[in-house]
Amino acid sequence: MAWILGLCVATIVALFTVGRKKNATVSVQTPRAIVTNSIMESERLYHLAYSNLGRHLSLNATVSPEVGCAEAISWLLLNLGRDIPQGGIPTVAGLEDWMPNNGFREVPDYAVGAVVTGRSPTDAHVGICGLFWIMSNSSYTDAALGLVQGEFQANYRKENFPKAFPIIHYWLPVNNPTAGS
Repeated sequence: MAWILGLCVATIVALFTVGRKKNATVSVQTPRAIVTNSIMESERLYHLAYSNLGRHLSLNATVSPEVGCAEAISWLLLNLGRDIPQGGIPTVAGLEDWMPNNGFREVPDYAVGAVVTGRSPTDAHVGICGLFWIMSNSSYTDAALGLVQGEFQANYRKENFPKAFPIIHYWLPVNNPTAGS
């Protein structure tokens, strides 16, 4: 896990140094503070999601494991310290309505630790963006792929998620209102 943190720090350093001339003076104090808060919260969400791979995550035992993606994300957000309604948020649409009013902002591109919502003509799905995979509740069992229905797993390669769910939204946690940050 330490190598992931090192990779993230190296990426941040690279983002702030690309395009700078040697000995140039650049003031980035205010934007850096905003970016740092956002990265810290998204990193926490990524690590929480990653550490719970292979588990059944739900705040409501009556929800079928086949349709538990929003429940799994509700469980993660509650354990991140967010004020989730009792029993969780049972739908992707419900999460999309809840997030903008609870410390998340929509961003245009894939970001590690972001919540990703996707829609196809027939289905909706939600997960957490990982380094190369979308982590989410598995709706089915596929022994060849190592998927078990109802378990939180690395289900979709990041480049394949938009093929399955062409309408995509990415949501970064930028602060935690319940923690007073």
